Amino acid sequence: MNPRKPASTIRKTPNFDFLYGRYSHSKIRIPYFQVNMTFADAASYLKLVNEMPGASAMDWRIEELFQRDIDWGRVEKRIAPYLKQSEQPQFFNSITIALLPFRDGSLRTYDEGPWATPDLEEKTQFMGPNGEDEKRYKSFGPIRGGYWTGWSTPDETGALVGQLCWNTAELFGIAIDGQHRLAAIKYVAGGSTHAQCTVPVLLVVLDPDLGYTGETTRSGVIATLRRLFIDLNKHAIVPSRARQILLDDRDPASICVRSMVGQKLTAGAQELTATPPALPLSLIDWHSEQARFEKGPYLATVLGIDWAVAKLLNIKPMQDMMAHDSVHKLLSTLERRLDIQLATAYTQLDDCRRYERPFSFSDDELAAVASGFQEYWAPPLIHLLTELTPYRELIDQREKLTTLSPEFSNWFALKQRADDADSKSANDLLASFEKELAERQPNPIAVADFASAIDSIVGKKKARELAFTVVFQRALILAFKQFLTLSEAMLGYAYDDDDDEDLDDIVADDGDDDSDDEATALEFERATQLVDALNDLIDKEPDFLLKEWQFQWPKTKNYDRFWIGSLVQLEGPIDFTQAASGRASDLLLLVALLWLYLHKEGVESFAELVDRMDEAEGGLDLKMQQCINRLSSGEGSVAMRILRGTQRDEDEDAARREALGRAEWLWDVLNRK
Repeated sequence: MNPRKPASTIRKTPNFDFLYGRYSHSKIRIPYFQVNMTFADAASYLKLVNEMPGASAMDWRIEELFQRDIDWGRVEKRIAPYLKQSEQPQFFNSITIALLPFRDGSLRTYDEGPWATPDLEEKTQFMGPNGEDEKRYKSFGPIRGGYWTGWSTPDETGALVGQLCWNTAELFGIAIDGQHRLAAIKYVAGGSTHAQCTVPVLLVVLDPDLGYTGETTRSGVIATLRRLFIDLNKHAIVPSRARQILLDDRDPASICVRSMVGQKLTAGAQELTATPPALPLSLIDWHSEQARFEKGPYLATVLGIDWAVAKLLNIKPMQDMMAHDSVHKLLSTLERRLDIQLATAYTQLDDCRRYERPFSFSDDELAAVASGFQEYWAPPLIHLLTELTPYRELIDQREKLTTLSPEFSNWFALKQRADDADSKSANDLLASFEKELAERQPNPIAVADFASAIDSIVGKKKARELAFTVVFQRALILAFKQFLTLSEAMLGYAYDDDDDEDLDDIVADDGDDDSDDEATALEFERATQLVDALNDLIDKEPDFLLKEWQFQWPKTKNYDRFWIGSLVQLEGPIDFTQAASGRASDLLLLVALLWLYLHKEGVESFAELVDRMDEAEGGLDLKMQQCINRLSSGEGSVAMRILRGTQRDEDEDAARREALGRAEWLWDVLNRK
C-alpha cells in the first residue's frame, strides 16, 4: 500500500457507499467505484478541467486535453431547463470521473506518495474482533476505503462493497464522460428542489492496488484516460473533427497533423527551431471548431492544418475500417507520399478482408507515418506558415507582447468560449480564471494587458488581411503543391489540375532515387522559394495583401483591383469558396515562377519571357504557359470571371491580355532594385 500521512485536519468528502467493479476484457484492467452523489456533492467534489487549481499556468500536453470545452449555451439553454421541468420525468445516466492525484499543481500517480489520506467517520463499523488486523481499511493514494470484510486482492468478494472518501486537496475528480451533464448539475445545484436529487457516478481509479494493469507512469496513465475519453465520446456523440485530430492516436491523418504541432502549451516560439520543428500550440487555434482565424491571435487552425495535410498527401480520415479497398488505397498512398514501408499492414489487411474484421494500424506503423511526415512534409509546411512576412510579423508581435504562453492561451480559449456562449456560467469561469492570474504569486498578470495585446494583434492582421483568411492560406498550400511538380526529373510534364493521382506518382518518385535527403530537400527548397518570392513582392508592395489593392496596368496606366476574380468578388466581399482558393493559387504560383525567371534563369525582359512561354516544350517555360492558361481559359478562370463581371465580351484574346497584364505588373514589381 502507499505511504500515508497523519489524517488530522484533512479536508475530505463525505463518505460514499460504493460497489467496486472493473473492466477486464483486454489486457488492461480498469477498476472503478460506482457511487451515488447528491447534486450538491457532485457540484462540490467533481470538477471540470478549468476548475483545477493552477489550470491557468498548467502546460497541458495534447495527451492531457481529454476534457472537451464546455458549450455553456447548450448547458444553460437545453440541459439545465430539462432538469428544471416540474411536470416531466428526468433522468441522467452515469457520469464517468477520473480520480487524479495532484501535488504542487501537477498531476501525479497513485504510487507517488506519501499522501495525506483521511479517515472514515464511525470507523468502528468496519472493524472486526481483532481490530484493524483484519485489514478492513485500505488506502489508495489520497483515497480511504472501508470494507465489511477483509480482503487481500481486489478479486475477492470482500473488496466489492464498502465506503470511501478522499482528500479534496490532493485528489480531483475530473469528468471524462458526461462533462456537460456535470456542468448542468453545477448550474442547478443551488436550488432547493434539487437538494435530494442523486446522480450515478463511476469513479475510475488507476491504482495497481485496486487491480489496474496498464502503464503506471504519468504518461501511461494519461494515455489510458485519453483512450477512455475518445471511446466514451465516440460511442455517444461523435467528437468534432478538430477534437478527433488532437485526441485520436489511431488515425494516420490526425497523426500527421499532431506530428507537426507542439505537444504542450509552452512559453515562447523555440519549438520552431527544434529538430524536428513544430508549430507551438499557442500559435494555433486548437480549441474551437472553426477554420477561420482572422479575428484571433492565431496564424492557423487545427482544421486548416488538417486540410493542408489531406491535400499534400491526398488522404482523408478513414471513417469505415471495414472498407478494405479504401484502406488498401490509403496504405499505398502513405507509402508513396511518405517513403515508408507498410508490408505488415498489407498482410493484416488481407486477414481482415478474409475474416471480415475492421482494419487497425499497429503502433509501429503509426510511428512510421509520423516519422515520415515529420521528415518530408512538416519542415516545408511549417516554413510556409511561419516565414511568409505576415505570419513572421504576427509571431514577432506575439513574442514582443509576451503572449506566447500557457496563461494567455488558456485565457483566450476561455474568453472565446464565454463570448460565444453568452452564458453566466462561462463568464463566471472566465472571471475566476482572471482573478487567479491577477492574484497569483509570483508573477501576477493583469488581464487588461492581454486584452490590449489582442487589439494590437488584430490590428497587425488587418494590415495584411488576406493572409489571415482561410481562402488565402488554402491557396498558398495549393500553390506549393503545384510548385512541387517543377524538378529536373519532371521537365516536360504537363500538369493536370484535376489529376491528383499522377501528381502523387511524380512527387513521390523524383526519378533519380539517389537518397531520401534529396527528396526532402526538394520539398523544402520549393517552400523556401515560394516564400522568398512572395516576401520579395510584399516588401516592394506592402499593401499587396489588402483585398482592395489596386495595381497599375503596365501600358495604359489604368488601375484595377488585383484580387477580383480570385479571392475577391467583383462586388467587393472576399470569396471564401474552395474554388476561389484554386484560382488564387495560380496567382501565387505565378509570383514564384516569375521570381525563378529573374533569379535562376536570368531572363531580362517580360517580352523574352512571353516568347519562351509561347514556344514552351517543357520545364519552367511549360509551367508558366500552363499557369497563364489556367488563369485565362475556361468559364471559371480568373480572367473570364473578370470579363463577365465587368460586362465585357468573354473573348479568349481579351482573357489572355487580362492574365498577362497581371503577370507583367508582377514582373515589373519583382524586377525593381
